[in-house]
Amino acid sequence: MSTAYWGPEIRWGNPQPALSINFDAHTNVESLSFKFNSDKASLPIVYIQEQNSRDGIDYIEIVNEAQTELELRFLHPLPGETNGIPDAAPALTADNIRILGGERIRNIRVLGVAATGDVLTVTVDVPGDFSYYALALVAGDDIDDPPAGFDPRLSRVRFSFKAACPSEFDCRTALTCANEPPPSPRIDYLARDYQSFRRVLLDRLRLLMPNWTETSGADFPIAIAELLAYVGDQIYLAPRQAPLDSSTYSPILSEAGLTFREGLPNPVTTPAARCITQTPAAAHPQAWLDSDGERWTAVGDLLGSDGDAAEFVVEIDNRRRAHLRFGDNEHGRRPSLGQSFTAVFRTGNGSRGNIGPEAISAILRPGGGVRRVRNPLPAKAAPSRSRWKR
Repeated sequence: MSTAYWGPEIRWGNPQPALSINFDAHTNVESLSFKFNSDKASLPIVYIQEQNSRDGIDYIEIVNEAQTELELRFLHPLPGETNGIPDAAPALTADNIRILGGERIRNIRVLGVAATGDVLTVTVDVPGDFSYYALALVAGDDIDDPPAGFDPRLSRVRFSFKAACPSEFDCRTALTCANEPPPSPRIDYLARDYQSFRRVLLDRLRLLMPNWTETSGADFPIAIAELLAYVGDQIYLAPRQAPLDSSTYSPILSEAGLTFREGLPNPVTTPAARCITQTPAAAHPQAWLDSDGERWTAVGDLLGSDGDAAEFVVEIDNRRRAHLRFGDNEHGRRPSLGQSFTAVFRTGNGSRGNIGPEAISAILRPGGGVRRVRNPLPAKAAPSRSRWKR
């Protein structure tokens, strides 16, 4: 026996498994039938019951203006009536009806009952208040169980004496839903130095405090943001030991000033102007790694690398140190746990590259359209000579 209903929540009866039909091995009912009269001034309830089961309450109505007569409709004819179910049970009396609940008006007494077919008319001494009540079928005055032959789940019904009364209040039960979680903050995973950490922190502060407009370094939130950015910068640039998880393995070359070089075309078949034209984005770091007889080469990025490519990317921090980043077996190969490498790399361009600002004023074999050549910033800190390190 199962019950479907609309309106305020009903909590009587034991929890039941969901009704399933046409679900192969999970089917637990043969058929479903519903009965609902929208003109009835009662709480609409639908009951689903196996055929030839015990009797029970279908629904309840308040039938007179004085609100002292209740009409109980049952699923089958009542005991003592023609084809009554259960057929051997005695007829229901006032002792089998109990009115429970109420706020201002309680302990309502049943004065009498009258059965006609599948309808039982119940007369009470006083009408109830605007709260909800429960009508229960019981076996006797001191017995809470229903009479023999009546379904326990259908032996009790919730109702209101004022169901037919006009009301300015909404009868819908309020649904309390959990608050939606706040949106997750946007995290910039490319923030790796002081300036980018500071920018991310200040952007977040302005989002949380839209009325905050201070920009002075003496302002307390800015001072805290700059302090945290400095700590983040130091943590990121700190020397790293090779972690156990090879997916986060990011070693640092022992010396700063890694050389980047752009390959030149064949001067025999290429015009001279093309040979001296440089594209900084095409310059690759002069470094490679040897491991177990295999050479790993540096590339500009790993987006075009397959999962088995022995390639890595070089990233330069603010201290001019070279960090080596490996793939994830989807874009570039991930080093095996415990795998060791020997790095071969070139540092510096030679001391001849150390020149002051505005020292360059012309180019060799200039092409068309060049009006002026200058270097506003100095080139310095190059070692005495270019060196290969292992």
